[in-house]
Amino acid sequence: MDGGVHGGGILALLDALDNDPALRQALSYDLIGLGLRLGQAGTSTLSWRDVYIIVAQAPRDSAVVRHLAPEAREWGISEQLQASIVDLLAGISWQLGGGKGKRPEPIPRPGVDSADTTPAPASSNKETAAADTRDPWDKDGTGGTFRGVATPLDELNEWLGWANTTDDTSQPTTPADTASRDERIVAAYTAGGVTYTQLATEFSVSASTIGRIVRAARTT
Repeated sequence: MDGGVHGGGILALLDALDNDPALRQALSYDLIGLGLRLGQAGTSTLSWRDVYIIVAQAPRDSAVVRHLAPEAREWGISEQLQASIVDLLAGISWQLGGGKGKRPEPIPRPGVDSADTTPAPASSNKETAAADTRDPWDKDGTGGTFRGVATPLDELNEWLGWANTTDDTSQPTTPADTASRDERIVAAYTAGGVTYTQLATEFSVSASTIGRIVRAARTT
């Protein structure tokens, strides 16, 4: 044997080869693919350090990995990502369809236990079924639609200064009445000593309406 047979890694490999015939066979297969033979181990052609490196750096599709870690061989990062994308798209499609039918099951992953299929008590099965069909984005049961509180149109118009608000809505306001009122508002404000708020109270309109009337008078 080569004088480089030392260190815990190489000694552990030698011990595994002595006690695991299947590992010896797998390693022999990989070495043949490299143009080598296990019988050459420990010679100048193939030192035990070389054998250790070949085993330690074996690719996922190698016979050694298939024997030592079959689940790791089956799925790599690429396969995991692809499965995650498929699961995500399936969930989105199920939600867009209104959650009808059975919720899609995730793609089984190697080395990951599947969901517990032990039947639950009858009382909890109904609760579970209801929870499974509920859209996670629709916790309040509104169908996923945002429902706000509508602002009354008259309040919106008053806030924008587009309408005149009076306490007495029983009598329609004519253009002549509006013009007369506006003239009195402008006159009162021009005389000074009053604010928009005070005039709004006096003429039963909003302060924004007073401001609009005064500004309009200044531009004419």
